[in-house]
Amino acid sequence: MPRQNIYTECSYRIALVMDLSSSVGHRMMSALCRRAMAYPNLEVRRYFVETLAEEGIDPLVDWQPDALVVFFGDTPLLKKLRKTLPKTPFISMNTITTDLVDAVITGNITETTDLALNHFFRNGLTHFALFFPGGKKSAENLANICHQLLHDHPGTFSNFHRYVDMEDLMQAPKDEALEQIGAWLQRLPKPVGIYSPTSHSSAYLLRICSHFGLAIPEEIQVIGGDGLEELLETLPHLTSIHVPAERIGATALKTAINLLRGKKPESKIQQVNGSSLIPQGSTGVIPSQLSDIATATAYIESHATQGATVDEVMNQTQSVSRMTFYREFKRETGDSPARYIRRIRIEAACQLLSTTQLDITQIAELAGFSGSNYFAQVFRRDIGMTPKQYRKSR
Repeated sequence: MPRQNIYTECSYRIALVMDLSSSVGHRMMSALCRRAMAYPNLEVRRYFVETLAEEGIDPLVDWQPDALVVFFGDTPLLKKLRKTLPKTPFISMNTITTDLVDAVITGNITETTDLALNHFFRNGLTHFALFFPGGKKSAENLANICHQLLHDHPGTFSNFHRYVDMEDLMQAPKDEALEQIGAWLQRLPKPVGIYSPTSHSSAYLLRICSHFGLAIPEEIQVIGGDGLEELLETLPHLTSIHVPAERIGATALKTAINLLRGKKPESKIQQVNGSSLIPQGSTGVIPSQLSDIATATAYIESHATQGATVDEVMNQTQSVSRMTFYREFKRETGDSPARYIRRIRIEAACQLLSTTQLDITQIAELAGFSGSNYFAQVFRRDIGMTPKQYRKSR
């Protein structure tokens, strides 16, 4: 009996619904789309919240998707989609209301919070605060995680300061909200480290500190959420947590397909490990004096399969000389930047060779190589066999 090929038999339509302004959402959805290319009969189509809000949801509904993967915070829109497509599996890649979706795939919130607190500890801080722009339930959950982690550090538990209730402040006039947050910041003991796990809220916090003359990072240090674009828009640049967008996107696709096949996940909320902290000026690191290797490796891991070059990595993430960057990158990773990019691409190619029947030209393109001949040469040199031999050995 011929062996079943789960990739060619996978004939589904999956709609991706996302917020145009979210850079991390784009990375997750792009990762999902790249993985989806391994399934020849799987159709994936992107829809944007802004377009659906302006033009209506009819184009999405008329396409008749078998599943939706979403990344946005517009709960009314999600409720509308859920009501219109009641039997369609919904998978979310952020922490919107869980009762509206069948599965939630996110970064590990305990891991990201621990990264932030430990960075503050290494900087010698003993006072901490949480600034969270979500609902009360989510904020309480994050505060409880902070409390649990602080229990591991004697003498710090009482120095955790309650978050600003952003849910109420969202309803306040702009000037009133500014004054309330400013007053809260001024009351905090100094120096203090504030963790604000979204890029927009943390950038907003830095602007408020500047408005009230609070020194960053001498009086207040801030760590924000994922968003390479946002962290470089603030002055000083914002220290942030980089979530494993590639893994989250791949896990979301796998979960969607499993749900369509009648296989429910063991847990409704799946947390994906692999986050990393990218230090910048908001916690005392001056980019011009230090190679930002964490940002460089995060950028490579997100863009290597899209054809990223060493020059592109430097232009997007560094402000030091090429010689300094190469020296620090080699010291931190053990690889040159070019070798690190190639290693990520080879890992992606090995995964595709092991799990799909795509031809070598398609795999070379999906893994980020410029051509199939070059891919074959590099693969043989690094792995010790040709791509075809590797596939047969699996």
